[in-house]
Amino acid sequence: MLKKEVKIERKEFTINKINSLFDNNYFIESLKTPIEYVNGFKYYIVENNDLVNSITIKNYSLTKFLIDNLALKYLDTISFKK
Repeated sequence: MLKKEVKIERKEFTINKINSLFDNNYFIESLKTPIEYVNGFKYYIVENNDLVNSITIKNYSLTKFLIDNLALKYLDTISFKK
């Protein structure tokens, strides 16, 4: 039970860090993520271990690169839902 809580806490910390690095306009305007999917996208990207590691080691260039690539995959995923 505690392991699950630690995982959730780490994901929440990572999302908070992403929120401090990138505002929602970045996701909407630059990545073309529909506004209703921005929070879902953030939860989607914190599942990527490479992204979490890049944030942990404070390599923000790599973080941005990974987010950009994950956005393309995510947009493909949500386009099938429409």
